[in-house]
Amino acid sequence: RGGGRRMRRRTCAVVVFEGVELLDVAAPVEILGALGTNHVHLCYVLAHHQDEDEDESSSSFSFSSSCVTTSCLEVSGGCRGPRIVGTHVLASGGRIRRVGTGVVEAPHVVVVPGGKGARELLGDRALQRWLVDACSSEECEVVLTVCTGSWLLAQSGVLDGLRATCNKGALASGAPQRSRPQVDWVRRARWVEHRTAEGKLFVTSSGVSAGGDAALAVVSHLAGEERARGVARDAEWIWNENADDDPFCTAE
Repeated sequence: RGGGRRMRRRTCAVVVFEGVELLDVAAPVEILGALGTNHVHLCYVLAHHQDEDEDESSSSFSFSSSCVTTSCLEVSGGCRGPRIVGTHVLASGGRIRRVGTGVVEAPHVVVVPGGKGARELLGDRALQRWLVDACSSEECEVVLTVCTGSWLLAQSGVLDGLRATCNKGALASGAPQRSRPQVDWVRRARWVEHRTAEGKLFVTSSGVSAGGDAALAVVSHLAGEERARGVARDAEWIWNENADDDPFCTAE
């Protein structure tokens, strides 16, 4: 990871959907966003809107349809959270388009959170195609998943042959392993890193708050360990820097 380094500006596409876990989004966004607008362009990409079907001038596209309601551990009996306003929609070729404009770009960083709603998207073929294109594009450098976001990403085949982790409860149930056995699922890990031969970095984290630790690892790769520790200090975040140190895992 090394020390501090100069950074160029990167577009970060955060996929959002109904029932997305609030902290799955908020923690990585807080950490990555701390790098500043000169280095990170945060985009909230609506998973339920496809570019070819969109016409923001029509009555079907409204403020309400551009929002998603988050979840505060609803799968464990929690409540619904605040709404997130989407800024972009999915575009062809793994690109994203800003709502209300014709501006299209390819993301350098793709963030796939989890949550209650992730399970409902496991069979969404259009989203799977977009994830394949976005994660395999020349522009994409880093793919970060949080909680069951890795399960959602795995359904596209992007994680086949790679080591990855996921939400503890999901892995304990065996559901991700059954639905995508081609992935080398790791039950004991705060997060898992895999760099491909092409240099693309995949970072998959376990449940909810682990996304913050994993996002700091991404910052460390992009801007150096010193910068990552500085972000953690500013956020008063106790960063678990050891990806294998997983205090929440009870699996042998």
